[in-house]
Amino acid sequence: MEIEVTAAASAERAKVARCLEERKFGTVSPFEILAIVDRYGGVEKTRALARQSAAAAREPLVALPESEAREARVLAAETLVERAS
Repeated sequence: MEIEVTAAASAERAKVARCLEERKFGTVSPFEILAIVDRYGGVEKTRALARQSAAAAREPLVALPESEAREARVLAAETLVERAS
């Protein structure tokens, strides 16, 4: 069973690598890549990292005086991470 899983993961890595090398969806379908990303929780992990980055970006803003510009930056960090696309 472990050999089968390793072979499947290796084949998936090869598909992702091929897509990155080609810089387009040529020989690999976007649906195949999406299935791989979904299987490994790629979207959720990326969103978590984006939330961490946005929180880190907001931290130094508290040192700035309250202003519309500061609030716009805070709002931008929050909105960009939480928007659905």
